[in-house]
Amino acid sequence: MYDFSSGRRSPDGDALANWFAAFERRFPWSPGWRPLSPHTLPLPEAGLLLLDQMDVETRLPMSLDAYLRYVLSETNVDSAVARGDSDATAAGEWCRRTLAPVFAHGDVDVVFPGYVAVMSRTTR
Repeated sequence: MYDFSSGRRSPDGDALANWFAAFERRFPWSPGWRPLSPHTLPLPEAGLLLLDQMDVETRLPMSLDAYLRYVLSETNVDSAVARGDSDATAAGEWCRRTLAPVFAHGDVDVVFPGYVAVMSRTTR
């Protein structure tokens, strides 16, 4: 099993992390949302045993347009639009305008933290 978190930081500095914090304030996550962790899942009830888990990090160079498409696909933006707190056009305009300084010098290496978990079936 694997999962990746949002690409919210860059090894090149704090600009993307600072922007993502503002993005989360503008478009909060839905109540009850939390990252998925194999350690909190009812694996034994599903007949599974967690054998190992390894944290991984994927770095992907992204242009402003590529990152904009990515970040606008996040569920918190969709939820804000569904609630009527924003519309898709306004969300895109805000993101483009506030991301422009982050990408002012071109592509940014975006870090996507995640994990890979190895499981097996348990014998009952």
